[in-house]
Amino acid sequence: MRPAVEVPAIARARAGARSVAPPRFRRARRLGGRPPRLAAVAAAAALALAAGSCALLEQGGVERPSVSLESTRVASLSLSDVDLLLGFDIRNPNSFGVRFDRLDYRLSVAGQPLAEGDQRRGFEIPAGGSSRAEIPLSLAWDDLARIYQSLRSGGEADYRIDAGFWFEVPILGAVRVPVTSDGGFPRLSLPRLSVAGLDVGRIDAGGASLELTLELDNPNDFPLTVDALDYSLELAGSRVAQVEDAGRMTVARGGRGSWTVPVRIDFAQAGRAVAQALTGGSIDYRLDGSMSMSSGDRWIEGTRVPVSSAGSVRLR
Repeated sequence: MRPAVEVPAIARARAGARSVAPPRFRRARRLGGRPPRLAAVAAAAALALAAGSCALLEQGGVERPSVSLESTRVASLSLSDVDLLLGFDIRNPNSFGVRFDRLDYRLSVAGQPLAEGDQRRGFEIPAGGSSRAEIPLSLAWDDLARIYQSLRSGGEADYRIDAGFWFEVPILGAVRVPVTSDGGFPRLSLPRLSVAGLDVGRIDAGGASLELTLELDNPNDFPLTVDALDYSLELAGSRVAQVEDAGRMTVARGGRGSWTVPVRIDFAQAGRAVAQALTGGSIDYRLDGSMSMSSGDRWIEGTRVPVSSAGSVRLR
C-alpha cells in the first residue's frame, strides 16, 4: 500500500469568510534520510519494484543458473603432490546477464575429506550464455597413500565432490547453486624416467653424434602414453642438449618401455671435458624436464609429470 502523504490544506476565500494564509513548511532535518516528499516517492518506487519483481517471478522470468561437473583430471604429478583440475559447466538461462562471484568446495576420497575451501572469482555470464569454471586442488601423496592402504581391494577409490557456486542474480540477489558428484578415483603412482644407455656414434673435430636410450617405468594399473617430453641433458657436468617433444611411446600397466632419441653434441659449447669423457667407459649424466602423459582413464589426460634423473651410464 502506498504510504499516506500529509499535504497541507490551503483555505480558499469563500463568500462571507476570511481568507486564511497557508501554513509555512519547515525544512525537514536530514538525519541520514530524505525530506518527507522524497521519502514518499522512494517508498512508492520500492513498492512498485517489489510488485514488478513478484510478477516477474510468478511468470517464470528469473531462473537460477545451472552448474554441472563436466571433467575431472590429474593436471600434474610431483614428488610431493597430486594436482587435480575439476571443470564445471555454467549456464545462464535468463534474458539478462548474471555475475559469478565465488565458490566453495569439499572433496572426499574413500569417505575421508582431503580438500576443502573457497575461491573468489568474478566474471559475467551473458544472457542465455555459458561459461566454464575450473577448481584446482592439490592432494598430498602421503594422504593418498594412507587412503590406498585402508582399501581392502585394488582398483579405484570412491570420491565425492560437494561444491556451491555463488551468483548475483537481479531480483533474487545472492544465490548459491549446489553441485554434488561422485565416482571412482584411480590409484596413482609416480612413473619414473631414466637413462638406460648412451651409444656413441660418429666423433669429429666439431662434435659427436649420440643415441640416448630412455626408459620409463610405469607402476600404475593402467597404461601410460608419453605424448611429449621436454628435457635438458648434462654429460660430465656440462649441458649438451635441450630437447623438446622427443617422440611418443606407450607403456603397458605395470610395465617398462624404452625408446631412443638422437643427440648431437657441439664440442665448442659443451667443452673439452665432455669430448674427453666420451672416450671413456662411462659418463655421468643428469636429466631434468617434464613429460605430458595420457591413458585410457579420463583422469590422466595431458598430465604433466616431472623428469629428474642422475647417475652414471656406460658408453657403448
